[in-house]
Amino acid sequence: MFDISKDFVSIFYRKETLKNCMFGIIGSRSETTLRQQNDKDWSFFVNDANRITGFNFFNIKKSFKKFFLSHRFNEGLNYPSLKIMKRISELLGYDLISLANKVPFVVCEVVSVIPIANTHLKRCKVNTGLTKSLDIVCGANNVRVGMKTVLVQVGGVLPSGTVIKKTKIAGFDSVGMLCSEKELNLKQKNEGIIEINPKIKVGKPFIDVYLNKQHSKWVNTKKRVKLS
Repeated sequence: MFDISKDFVSIFYRKETLKNCMFGIIGSRSETTLRQQNDKDWSFFVNDANRITGFNFFNIKKSFKKFFLSHRFNEGLNYPSLKIMKRISELLGYDLISLANKVPFVVCEVVSVIPIANTHLKRCKVNTGLTKSLDIVCGANNVRVGMKTVLVQVGGVLPSGTVIKKTKIAGFDSVGMLCSEKELNLKQKNEGIIEINPKIKVGKPFIDVYLNKQHSKWVNTKKRVKLS
């Protein structure tokens, strides 16, 4: 059911702070926007290949009226189900169905860790199994070579609404973020980045962030969990 690729979509909705608006960012295309197209109920952004890079819906109760009868949008992140992506495609007139079930949260393995002098930060390389190794700057005390954790790819959106961008930290490129359970709204205490069960394959989508589910088969707890 769940899939991952270079293309993924983040859908975020918040009734109060966003005034009943919903926005979506299509990850690998998010930094190539050239023009915007508007309607009274929505807008979307297109790159030079005529591919949508993101979209906004200004009144989702109107745009998704029939949809609301059988589905409720979550406050914050929403999983890009086939049903949601079909409706978005219908409204915008662009086929975005291929983005169904494709998410920015992915299991990765840390393959190198180099301390950055005079800071608490480390330069890490991580393997996602999808592209070449990615450079990530991380401040977690528990990051180490060989551990598996959760990477939020550039263009992904955290439960807080923060959009992850390619940036420089302490003078080094960082193309994504390694996350703690607190940052993914799974736990209140921040105890370092998530440690994934080492049996989980790299590249696998991490979907607990949408389920608000703790201590699943993903997490490498003190008592090892057997995979189902």
